[in-house]
Amino acid sequence: MRKYVVVILALLVVLGLGIYLLVESDGVEEKDDQEIEKENLKDEEFDNDVSGSEDSRSVDYLSKIDLEDSPSMGDEDAPVKMVNYSSYYCPFCGTFKKDIFPKIKEEYIDTGKVEYFYKDSGDPQDQVFLSAHCAGMQDDVFFEFQEILYEEGVQREEDLFDHARDFDLDMDKFKECMEDACCAYIIEQTQYEMRELNITGVPYFIINNTALSGAQSFESMSAAIDEELSKKGE
Repeated sequence: MRKYVVVILALLVVLGLGIYLLVESDGVEEKDDQEIEKENLKDEEFDNDVSGSEDSRSVDYLSKIDLEDSPSMGDEDAPVKMVNYSSYYCPFCGTFKKDIFPKIKEEYIDTGKVEYFYKDSGDPQDQVFLSAHCAGMQDDVFFEFQEILYEEGVQREEDLFDHARDFDLDMDKFKECMEDACCAYIIEQTQYEMRELNITGVPYFIINNTALSGAQSFESMSAAIDEELSKKGE
């Protein structure tokens, strides 16, 4: 009798183990299906991200951007338009302006291949952002004034006025421009554009209709410019 009890208990253990393994197998299979679904969702998110993707090259960015009031540099007839969204408070933006932009200027802007446009990402009432525009409106020295801001970092208000004196600007006009924030509309337009284009951070670059987001090397930017030039037969 005891022998039969032992056999029955053994069979129950084996049966229980089999049920456990079957449940675990279903759980693993279900988990695998969930993981596959997650991967599919990731792929869909990647496909919808236009920054630097192949799809971004078919987006007509330039038709959505107001270039008329933006500070610019280079030949108006250049085959490639490069738009730079940036901020004086952004370390990567400063790195680009100090280390990479001079190479782009020498190789592409000064040679008539690229027309460059700069757009501020920041508070339209911020004196730092306004100062370069106020200087530029007076004596077309926006980029020269801006270079000081990037080299020396964010400035106090008195420093901004000192820089204006160094450029021999009309101080009454400069002060009036700063106090009235007469250039604020340019920065406000940039904020609107960034929302429309779903640009959530800087630096951000649009090269014709190719978008590059975040810190870039000279090589990556040069490659994007060269590709756009090749499309134009340059």
